[in-house]
Amino acid sequence: PAMTPAHPPPEPEAFSAALHLRSHYSLLRAVWSVEDMAVGLAASGYHAGALADWNSIAGAVAFWKEMRRLGLHPVLGCELEMRHGSMLGSIVVLVAADAGYHSLCRILTRRSQSGPPALADLAGRVEGLIALTSGKDGMLHRLLVAGQAGEAVRWVRGMRRTFGAETAYLQVLNQHPGDAARAATLLEIAEGEGMPPVAAMEARYASPTDAGLLQALASIGTLTLLDEAAESKPQPASGY
Repeated sequence: PAMTPAHPPPEPEAFSAALHLRSHYSLLRAVWSVEDMAVGLAASGYHAGALADWNSIAGAVAFWKEMRRLGLHPVLGCELEMRHGSMLGSIVVLVAADAGYHSLCRILTRRSQSGPPALADLAGRVEGLIALTSGKDGMLHRLLVAGQAGEAVRWVRGMRRTFGAETAYLQVLNQHPGDAARAATLLEIAEGEGMPPVAAMEARYASPTDAGLLQALASIGTLTLLDEAAESKPQPASGY
């Protein structure tokens, strides 16, 4: 309740929102602070931003304070690692109401005790939350890359059952070479399953000069050399 905004956000047609932001609280997966993030959003003309750190809400309070200081609407959440059979991948979970913050805290506590949950483990535990299919680390993306189109569709259906048809969204991004073809596939799935699509790029740093730093940190996290590819390492971005 203490984090409830004093005023509601602007009407949807009046504002733009960045829905998939990782800060340096996503250890070895992003390089900017929540303070730099808020400043960057304001300078870029955004009115709202969603903090979605990897299995963590450690930056929530600092992010909330800085966003409010700059007159921006903060959205809290996280990128939650999930399991589906033997595969691991994420979804983005965002808080839409006070109950959602409580739900998210409970989910993260259970995850720390039991490991990545399956969708079935979240059933009945997602009050006040909105879910996006996530990006390159997302379960949907990894199933498609693995050639498991049928499982990918089943995953989408499971998300809709778990979170509700009105609060589960298929995330589409187009920021890396080759993303356009994947975006077309995602939009086909969205249309076929009646799951509303939302455009949301993954933001991990503020300036092009930070790309090398992120690559270095990601190499540490994956125990690979700088020029070696790894599943969780970022691809060269066409934008930032």
